[in-house]
Amino acid sequence: MYRKLVFVLAMFAVAFGSLSQVQAALASPRLPGSIATHSATGAVRAAAATRPMAHRARLRTEEKQGSLPTGGDRRATETASAPRITSAASLAAPKITSAALPVDQACHITSAAVATFAVGQAGTFIVTTTGYPTCILPAPLTLPSGVTFTDNKNGTATLAGTPAANTGGTYQFTINATNDVIPDATQSFTLTVNQAPGITSAAGTTFTAGQAGTFTVTTSGVPNSTLSETGALPSRVTFTDNKNGTATITGIPGPVSGGTYPFTITATNGVDPAATQPFVLTVNQACQITSHDHATFDVGQAGTFTLATTGVPNCGLLESGKLPSGVTFTDNGNGTATISGTPTTGGVYLLRIIAGNGIGGNAARTLTLIVVGPPAAPSGLKATSRGRTVSLTWKNHASAPSAATAIQIQRSTNARFTTAVSNTTVGPTVTTHTDTVVAGKRYYYRVRAHNAAGFSRWSNLASS
Repeated sequence: MYRKLVFVLAMFAVAFGSLSQVQAALASPRLPGSIATHSATGAVRAAAATRPMAHRARLRTEEKQGSLPTGGDRRATETASAPRITSAASLAAPKITSAALPVDQACHITSAAVATFAVGQAGTFIVTTTGYPTCILPAPLTLPSGVTFTDNKNGTATLAGTPAANTGGTYQFTINATNDVIPDATQSFTLTVNQAPGITSAAGTTFTAGQAGTFTVTTSGVPNSTLSETGALPSRVTFTDNKNGTATITGIPGPVSGGTYPFTITATNGVDPAATQPFVLTVNQACQITSHDHATFDVGQAGTFTLATTGVPNCGLLESGKLPSGVTFTDNGNGTATISGTPTTGGVYLLRIIAGNGIGGNAARTLTLIVVGPPAAPSGLKATSRGRTVSLTWKNHASAPSAATAIQIQRSTNARFTTAVSNTTVGPTVTTHTDTVVAGKRYYYRVRAHNAAGFSRWSNLASS
């Protein structure tokens, strides 16, 4: 086609003598060949022409030698040699002529096939093309919210805007360029919208001591976030960044690791600001009763005993069995319970204590509550006089839990024990005593046992 156009213009130049004459001749219906104009630009197109072979050969030679351009506006230039004279009209002096002919060229997209924007930040990218006529660039159908594609009507287009919140991601679409010259140009384009990280998973989870647990931390943001934690984790539990915008908290907490573990999770991806989340890992643990399995109260005296447990959540406590009169059991609602009161009767009380919190089975223990009352009174008191001494003997009956801690011996010079009263204390297991007296004088004796709960009744009366 190019060769034909050059040839036609060269022939017209020889025939008419100047470019203006050629242009005037183009308007004449008597011109040889076929002349047309470009539909978009109005530029002249020459379809065909016929001239002597000598001129064709010369034009082909110039093209092969590189004197003719190969793209854009091409100028065909010919210096006419002496043609054959066939008429008087052909005697006009030959001239050097030229004409600029636009040559159609299909579109080609010359800009990069990728661009990166950021959420909340203005971004711009220019799409460029080559081709004649000027390429038209229609907008793609799929773009992030806040971003537009504008054809600049000059063979370029502008991708611009501020991506809206939460539009981070990768957007793939096709850019088309057309100018009615086949084929159209297409380019697979990738727009990446970076977005600051956000932690999207819950701010806490629960494991159970002695059992395997796992929790996945998830994030939003482009590119993927790197995750880390700051703070103490339970024994045998780890935090692992999965390198894909997630992290895993996993492990088997130790058997006595129940409790709450606060720490901070941080997510970064190079887009400010980083994301942080206060996180609480709760480790549940089955109940255990940790207090002693026995307690001692005294009759007539206020007493208290606290039952303690471990377990998460807090354990509830209850008891079964008979409590001493005047004593109560109270669950404090915080993993403890209180046995308290002033018992009125001594004895040994076996109480069944149960603790539970819904984790595993309940814990149970037998609590022995000892209520110490006054010891039993001694009996069988005898007094034997031997001059200046009196020998006493008796029997002790005190035993646990109301065992005696001492024996009191009382002496008086009358049976009502109102005159010349004296007291002597001996050990709780003593059953004999020798008293020094005034010879020939009558004395009266009695004994009783003692412990923390008080004194027993007096024994029988004995005299010498």
